[in-house]
Amino acid sequence: MTYFSNRFSLLILVAAALALALIGYTKLLPELDECPNPAALLDPRAIDPRAVLITKGHSHTDFSKERVTARIPGDQTAPTPLLYSISRSYGLPARLFQPAMVIQPTGEPATLERAVLEVDGNSLPYQYAYEPNRARLRVTAYFMTHQGSAIESPLWTLVNNSPSAFIEGRWPITLFVAATTVRHDRREDAERQIRDWIRTSWRHYQATCGA
Repeated sequence: MTYFSNRFSLLILVAAALALALIGYTKLLPELDECPNPAALLDPRAIDPRAVLITKGHSHTDFSKERVTARIPGDQTAPTPLLYSISRSYGLPARLFQPAMVIQPTGEPATLERAVLEVDGNSLPYQYAYEPNRARLRVTAYFMTHQGSAIESPLWTLVNNSPSAFIEGRWPITLFVAATTVRHDRREDAERQIRDWIRTSWRHYQATCGA
C-alpha cells in the first residue's frame, strides 16, 4: 500500500512540476487584456466615490503587474472602514494562494470559508478568512476573475489555458480583496458590508472590461 501511495505522490509532484514549467514558459508569450482601459478598472472612486487611495502601482512583494489599495470610510449603515485591494498578474504570484494576506495581515491563524454570491444571474465564488485578534475579528473576503469570468483556482485556470496561450497569448488574473475589523458580535454586519462591496466590484469589472 505504501508503494502505491508513494508512486501516486510522485506522479502528483511530477504533474505539478510540469504544470508550473508550462506556466513559466508562457511568460515569454504576448500579454492580452480583456479590459480596454485597465486604468479604469483600478480607479478606486469608480467602486465607491468615498474611497481614499492608499497605494497604486505594481508590487515587488507579490509580483503584481498592477495593484491599487484603497480605504472606504465608515458611515451609518457600515460604521467600520473597509480596506480593499485590486491587483492584476499574468503569472502565478504567491499572493494568489494567500489573498487574505494582501491587506495588513494580523499574523493570527485564519479560518477559511467558501461561499457563492448570486449577482445579476452570475454565480460568483468567493472565500472568507476570519482572523481573531483579541476582542476584535478581522473579516477578509476575496474573489478572482480571468477573461471575464469569476474563477476559483488560479493554478488550474492557468494550466487549463496554457494550450490556448501558445496561440493567442496570456490573459491576466484579477484579484479583488476586501477586509474590515469588527467586534466578534458584529461578524454578520461585516459579512454584509463585504458582500455589498463584492457585488459592486463585480459589476464594475463587468462594465469596465466588457464582460
